Amino acid sequence: LFLYLLGTPYRKQDYRKQYTDKCRTSGYRFIIGDRVWVNKHPLNSSARQRTSKFIPRYVILSQRSPTTFEVANLEDPDVLIGVYHTSALRLNQGPSSKPLAPLR
Repeated sequence: LFLYLLGTPYRKQDYRKQYTDKCRTSGYRFIIGDRVWVNKHPLNSSARQRTSKFIPRYVILSQRSPTTFEVANLEDPDVLIGVYHTSALRLNQGPSSKPLAPLR
């Protein structure tokens, strides 16, 4: 009886892990040159009349590790902005430059 009760928390823990892993998704694999949004927490600067909602998109320059990337601004891709973890990056789903249907 004691050994049965000792194993009960571990069985519950295994069940929770299996249930959680079913819902878990692998993150997007970023490629060098991808356009991304960076999740920043800038201070409100009403004096400059600029909000974080309108901060420009960024481009991935290089990959430092499997989870960190060097990011630069699209207007000036030669200047490094910073190094960010994949949890702070979101893929930019902007409009493509090619039309979906040919124009007549």
